[in-house]
This record gives sequence, structure tokens and C-alpha cells, in this order.
Amino acid sequence: MTLFTSTLATPVGVAAASTVVEAENVGKTLPASASSRTTTRVTTQTSSSADGFDCEGDLGGLLYQVIWSEKPPAVSSKKVFALKKYDPVTTNYTVVAEYAYADFLYEDANGKEQDGSKGNPNGLSLDPEGRAYVTYSHDKDNKYVSLIQLLPNGDHTVIAELRDSDKKESDLNAGTYLEEDGVPYVIVSTG
Repeated sequence: MTLFTSTLATPVGVAAASTVVEAENVGKTLPASASSRTTTRVTTQTSSSADGFDCEGDLGGLLYQVIWSEKPPAVSSKKVFALKKYDPVTTNYTVVAEYAYADFLYEDANGKEQDGSKGNPNGLSLDPEGRAYVTYSHDKDNKYVSLIQLLPNGDHTVIAELRDSDKKESDLNAGTYLEEDGVPYVIVSTG
């Protein structure tokens, strides 16, 4: 496993401040040992078949990928991105759900509400119940980034605001899920 600097470990349902982790302090990425970490309770996650995707297929675990799309599909005027399932036997992708960029609203530095039409999803991770999480950069400079739960019906829930800044940042483009002592975490990083 490779860890990158600027790794952020966020308990699912809990927002956390960004912590830079150097490669020699790999054990420091987990919440119990991250001394400079602060947390705020956002929501309690509960499992339901309505908020998760299938995890297992005929051949075992399923592979998912978030695919960016710049053009609206033929049936809509909104630009969308898709969560797609990959079949290694046929090497084909199947669209599982689509999400309109414009639905990802945020407030800019002036407090003005903006749509996310210039943003992008990245850093996909799924938990064992099939709940899908992505980082969503609302702007091209990665100044405003949220941790989003994608829902099967094409909707989403904001779990935490990961970044709200005036300066250009690097993309949070890698994600994974883990549990420590029964506490669920989504870990996202640059690199």
C-alpha cells in the first residue's frame, strides 16, 4: 500500500481537519493517533438498501468507477457524470446511476451560492454495505471540496466539507474505506 502526503482520514459521518502525514508516520494516519485532528459530528450513517449499491456479483466483488462526462446525455439538458459498474468478463461498463453537476451546490468565498457545473468527482470508495463516497471538487482550482455520498437514485448527500479556501489546491483523487475498532473511515488523498 502506498500512502501519499496530504492524506485525510475522515470517519464516515464525521468531518475532520486536514492533516499532512509524512511517509515515515504511516501509523499516524488513523484517528486514534492523529494528534492535530479535530472532529465535528455531521450525521449518523445507517445502512439501508436504498442508499447502497450492489457489492457482489456472480464472480465475487463488483468493480465501480466514477466516469466524468462533459456533455449532457441525449435525454437531458444537464451535464452529468456517472457511476459505472465494470464487467471484467465482457470488459464493458454499465451505467448504474447518473448525477447532474449543477445539483452540487456550494457557497463561494463571498457567500454566494454556486452550482457545481465546473467541478468534478474523484476519489471513489465504497463501504461493505455498498454506500459510495466521492470527493467532489466544486471548482476547477479545487478550492471547494466536499465528501459526498452518491445515492442509487441519482441524488447525493453531503457528508463533510473537506476544503473551503481562497487558494488553489491539489486534487483529492484517491479514496478508500477502512474500519478501525469498528469505526468506519473514508480516506482520501492527493497523488
